Amino acid sequence: MRPHNSRSKLSFSLAATCATGLCLASPAAQASAWRVTGQDPSPASADEDAAAAPAAASTGSESAAPAEGGADAPAPTDPASETDAPTTGESTGDPAGDPATAPSPTVEGGAPADTAPDAAVGEGPAPGDVPDEDDPSYASSKDSGTALSGGEVDDRKTKTESVGEVKKEKKQKGLSHHKTGIIGVGFTYGVSLITAGDKFCGEFSSSRQDPDSRKPLCVGATPPAIDLLAGFGASDRIDIVVGVRINLLPREFKTKNCEGGEVCADGKGLFNDKLAIGVMPGVRIYGKDTDRIVKFGGQAQIMYMHENFDGYRNRPDGPDEDPDPDNREDEDGVGDHFVGLRGGPILQIDPHHNFGIVIAPSMIPGFRPKAKQEVDAGWFEIGFEATLGLEARFP
Repeated sequence: MRPHNSRSKLSFSLAATCATGLCLASPAAQASAWRVTGQDPSPASADEDAAAAPAAASTGSESAAPAEGGADAPAPTDPASETDAPTTGESTGDPAGDPATAPSPTVEGGAPADTAPDAAVGEGPAPGDVPDEDDPSYASSKDSGTALSGGEVDDRKTKTESVGEVKKEKKQKGLSHHKTGIIGVGFTYGVSLITAGDKFCGEFSSSRQDPDSRKPLCVGATPPAIDLLAGFGASDRIDIVVGVRINLLPREFKTKNCEGGEVCADGKGLFNDKLAIGVMPGVRIYGKDTDRIVKFGGQAQIMYMHENFDGYRNRPDGPDEDPDPDNREDEDGVGDHFVGLRGGPILQIDPHHNFGIVIAPSMIPGFRPKAKQEVDAGWFEIGFEATLGLEARFP
């Protein structure tokens, strides 16, 4: 009996497999078939094998039937394998003749032909690994186009948070008055104009144009005063403030070129020897850019002053006044209270978040309500003054 040819059987199996559309397509599988059959599975030969596949399939089915009936049926042979291929392992002892004991074919690099080489360490994720989108390094590399390690991502995040905190701190410690408490003190001095009708307004007159020996309009210096201030920065541009004013000198009548205690027409004053005290609630409004050293704005305050006018109501007569008491009746109705509106521009200089300098010229129009309803006690007064102040803010 003719011995079975193992390579012929393998070639027959490959031909049958290709005939059913299950040809090995991978390069590793083609290389394995080449080593076993000795035929080059090039594209040209593959086309030829595909054309011959139907004939081989029909031949294989006819010749395979007797082989199942007995052991003496001759096995189909491949003429090319009998002439080109070496003898089987049964006669030569070649272990490759037995597919069960033959070593697995290898490709260049030493790895098995049907096994894909593992990815090199450090050259990217292993096949099938899917990056985690929740991973900060994935998000960072996705946005910037570069992959970052976990430590680098943490360092960058920490630096970003630190910069944000510094900017926030800088904004909180800027030169704006927003959400800051304000305390201050200022020195004020100015002049006032008083008109009181036929009443004495602070100056006597020796002119024939003033038959009552009293000037109709009096101009004189206002007493120097200290302004105590407290406030709060309601917004970047608005400060709510409350001031307390204390006059440092009374409005006494002071004479010039007069001997002794003689009252003469050269003097000025209201014969008031009491100090005045008052309160001034109001608001300050600044321009748009408040986070700078020099700020411009305006202020408006309601001014209330209490000043005891007993000395004025009991004043002595002037040198040329008529001593008739009827001429003094209206003066008895002048009250002790002054109500006015203080307003004007303001220049704020803030060299530091917690310290500032204020220069505020102001105009104060106001009046004195009469103390007696039955008398003509009209009194209109307007003052012009300037304030230089220092302020502290916290926190």
